[in-house]
Amino acid sequence: MLFIKECIVFDFTTDKAQREQLGAIDTVISDAIVNLCEQDHQNQVHLIETWLTQRSPENLERLLFGGSGQGFVSIVDGQIAGVAFIDTDGRLHLCYVHSSYTAQGIGRALLASAEQQARAWGLTQVTMTSTATAKEFYLAQGYSQTGDPVTCFGMPGFPLAKRLIAL
Repeated sequence: MLFIKECIVFDFTTDKAQREQLGAIDTVISDAIVNLCEQDHQNQVHLIETWLTQRSPENLERLLFGGSGQGFVSIVDGQIAGVAFIDTDGRLHLCYVHSSYTAQGIGRALLASAEQQARAWGLTQVTMTSTATAKEFYLAQGYSQTGDPVTCFGMPGFPLAKRLIAL
């Protein structure tokens, strides 16, 4: 079993070479949505299309290169295997792993990197809206549900938060 202990920090705002990785990042996210999130979209084409549109390369570019936050990728055998992005308010916007690399510690490493960045910014909490598919993963990482489900891309989303302990 491969366990990724560290993730690479991508400074999406300044590094042109990393901008060129947008297609690979889009591939990871699209693959995860289609192949790992069936519990959410139940293979309903309109739900998949809506979700993919929200995570389109154009929208990703706006988030990653236009926002204030930090991105992380996990590289396995020269390929981007996972991606995460947290904004400076402590909201986790992305944490996706390609279906070829699940159950190898990549999601945990990406999440830990995002949480560490939030601590470095002096934040005491990370928040997100989780899919049904990922909810148990986040709960196992110390997150708690903070409210009733909301609608995201036509599917239930679960507001979660985790209090951060300074290290």
